[in-house]
Amino acid sequence: MAMDSASIAGGDPAPADAGSPALEDPAIRNSAGFRANALIDMIGRIHFILQGNVADYRSFVSSLQDPAVSLPLLSVDNAVGHDRMLSEAERLLHNVLTAMSTRVDQQRRFMNKYFADDSTLTVSYSDRVKAVFAADLLAEFLKRLRNQLTHYKFPVAQSRLTMGAESYSVRMVLPTSALLANGEWSSDVREWIASHGTELDIFDAADEYAIRADQFDLWLASQIRAKYAKDILTYEQARDEAVRRRRIAFGV
Repeated sequence: MAMDSASIAGGDPAPADAGSPALEDPAIRNSAGFRANALIDMIGRIHFILQGNVADYRSFVSSLQDPAVSLPLLSVDNAVGHDRMLSEAERLLHNVLTAMSTRVDQQRRFMNKYFADDSTLTVSYSDRVKAVFAADLLAEFLKRLRNQLTHYKFPVAQSRLTMGAESYSVRMVLPTSALLANGEWSSDVREWIASHGTELDIFDAADEYAIRADQFDLWLASQIRAKYAKDILTYEQARDEAVRRRRIAFGV
């Protein structure tokens, strides 16, 4: 499960304690440690753009695993309900794919703006992007699917119900024949799509990408935290001491 922005930040992200009376002291508020916490929190907010939308999509698909919710929508007598369900699935997928692009663009800008002079971190960041995403066919597929969604037309999603004596599942899928007929794919991505057989579980694909992005963002936050570890510790000690003195002064 993905972590939220507070988990990424760890400790006390700057906006969370920005209203603290301790930070009325300019020396604390303008410290390197405060700035470092603010940078880590920025990673958390960029992270949440994607993970929050994936959480919405995940919640929607999870709700369909309840027969009381999904069976009426899948009834042959409820075409309107079924169409609305598919429309909601496509809306949520649209949000996820758009958020993927936003996350990439904002994180790249963040690194260029704040760490252009840190060759060690920028090289590590670039190498990790290449290792996790650049050569990954899932990431390439979702990127091109997003372009298709934005500039052409969206492939029509379908629902798949599987019931057994003790099992029940509803999946959101895209027919691979439609994808291959309409998408502008590289030869490698075409082979990847075809390898899924007649249909591709689009929720599983988006969820798998989100897990990788979550792990990547956690790694990046940890690198920044390690870089400024001493500054963060100094800041937190000064902040906590200011809070302690204020409590003594006001008897709280």
